[in-house]
Amino acid sequence: MVGVRTDEVLFRDTAHGLLAWALATIIVVALLIVGSAVAGAVAAATPAPAAPVSPEAAEPARKAAISFSFFSSLSFIGAVAGALGGYHRDEI
Repeated sequence: MVGVRTDEVLFRDTAHGLLAWALATIIVVALLIVGSAVAGAVAAATPAPAAPVSPEAAEPARKAAISFSFFSSLSFIGAVAGALGGYHRDEI
């Protein structure tokens, strides 16, 4: 852009990437909350005796944690790539 200082452009691109990362993280958390609420409603509807948590019952929570970690780190990498892409765009 003509007339815009490099520091301002870098800040804007970095802020945009950070906001995209934050929004993606909020969406993933919301999906996990909705998914756990649905799973809780289904579990409450089916009568079951109180028993210790088995590895089979802990498997959905483990998978959700892995998915959250993966998508959170992936969205952070996207934010950094957006900032670097804006920096390289302005060099040309």
